Amino acid sequence: WVSASEGPKFRETVTEFVEQIKALGPSPLRDAAE
Repeated sequence: WVSASEGPKFRETVTEFVEQIKALGPSPLRDAAE
């Protein structure tokens, strides 16, 4: 859990989360929907 008042920690947590999502690549469900 990260409070919004903890700016640097919040930024670091969100950045790590975004990097993990990018590493997963495109969703296979996206191609199936088209």
